[in-house]
Amino acid sequence: VYAPPAIEKGLDPLRRGKDGDEFLWDVLGDPLLDVTLMPGDGLYVPLGFPHATTTAFEDVSPEPSVHVTLNVDSLIWGLSYRLLWAAAVR
Repeated sequence: VYAPPAIEKGLDPLRRGKDGDEFLWDVLGDPLLDVTLMPGDGLYVPLGFPHATTTAFEDVSPEPSVHVTLNVDSLIWGLSYRLLWAAAVR
């Protein structure tokens, strides 16, 4: 997991590396976090933080592994703390 890249004019900082945006990993510097997850572990990576994954660590576990990305788009669904609070007080 790397620090978010510098904001560039005309580029959505939360969409870097997606939808055809070329992303050069060498400009990110050293990772903020370099971790090996064990079976049953999970890792939350906030939106906008570039990350890379691999499941090719047979020395850790010879079993098959899966990388899953889950995104809840709060803008499209209108999710916010205010909406959650309003629903909770009803």
